[in-house]
Amino acid sequence: MAVVVTGMLIGMLLSRVFSGILAEYTGWRSVYITATVVLFVLGVILALRFPEIEPTFKGTYKELMRSILHYVRILPDLRIAALRGALTFGSFSMLWATLAFRLNSPPFHVGSDIAGAMWLVGVLGAVAANITGRVTNKYRQNTLLTAGACVLLLSWIIFGIAGSTYAGLIIGIILLDMGQQTMNVSNQSLIFKTHPEATNRINTAYMVSFFTGGAIGTLTGGIA
Repeated sequence: MAVVVTGMLIGMLLSRVFSGILAEYTGWRSVYITATVVLFVLGVILALRFPEIEPTFKGTYKELMRSILHYVRILPDLRIAALRGALTFGSFSMLWATLAFRLNSPPFHVGSDIAGAMWLVGVLGAVAANITGRVTNKYRQNTLLTAGACVLLLSWIIFGIAGSTYAGLIIGIILLDMGQQTMNVSNQSLIFKTHPEATNRINTAYMVSFFTGGAIGTLTGGIA
């Protein structure tokens, strides 16, 4: 799981680097055209190579959706993990949704190519998911969650104090990604242990909340 989460984050980060450079030199429309082509190629690869997986749930689709809500109702750990995930990814999204605007304003005055390159810094924080995956069975989940929350909070303190310098932004970005990934992997490790036979459904509930938080964070950051 830690490997998958690391791959997901690195993909998100590197896509920003690529799109920032592409937008700077060929215009923003080329980013959408390129993304369409990449998604089409990915769809073909998945259709040809993705393994067949026999589902464990035997009911109807409606019953499947109801069962997701059932697990949300009966699992308090899932509910609190979903809230933590939403808040941490919302925090993460606030920074990345507004970073290009910050770098385009004083004292930086740089374009989308430099803003995209800042995502490379985030790759350093992505390794936190792998580190968390290795130690998740050695420490209590609450210990890792508390550590991740403290690192996340520290990143915003640094942004507030030194957000007008490249050094402050870089250190803050690394800590932000480390904190967010530590909490994400710890959250999922915690909830997946409850009902192994329903991992996909539990993950669905968690990820819906996770990305809803990210969307609200993006919206809030943009308004602010």
